[in-house]
Amino acid sequence: MIIDEAKVMQAARESLRLAAFDTFSAMSNRIFIDGKRSSGRTMGKYSKKPFYANPNTSPVATNKTGKTGNKIQGGYYAGGYAEYRAQQGRESGFKNLRLTGDLQSDFNNSSSGFTLQETGDMCYAISIDKPENVKKVEGQESELGPIFTEFTKKEERLLEQSLRANIINKLRSL
Repeated sequence: MIIDEAKVMQAARESLRLAAFDTFSAMSNRIFIDGKRSSGRTMGKYSKKPFYANPNTSPVATNKTGKTGNKIQGGYYAGGYAEYRAQQGRESGFKNLRLTGDLQSDFNNSSSGFTLQETGDMCYAISIDKPENVKKVEGQESELGPIFTEFTKKEERLLEQSLRANIINKLRSL
């Protein structure tokens, strides 16, 4: 039997790419669907402090009602940002960092699917490209701790398990 180093390295590269894809996909779901930090804890709840919404940054039209009931361009929400999110048709019971979908699309590097950026030989990363989204990430991590910059223990195990399964399958097919 001959071991072809080039084929083994290609199998390792492809296995790592698949494992990274699995792990970053799980990370995206954790952040944008489940609303959890890298520690596994929730990001908390949205504020119930009265809130004025800007109609120019709202994905859906605001209620166009002011504090006194008069018509305004934006909207006043006595129940705070949580009420506003509910009116917008978004999750309002817990933070999940998904209002317009812009940050999630930037994290996923695509508006229609998930892609990885190869940043070196056998090195994959997710990068946030838009400056406004970089500020969102920095602000959330400053307030809540790691969300985007660390894996959970479960994600670390997923990376290991996926890499192991993929490398075994790839090597068996050589």
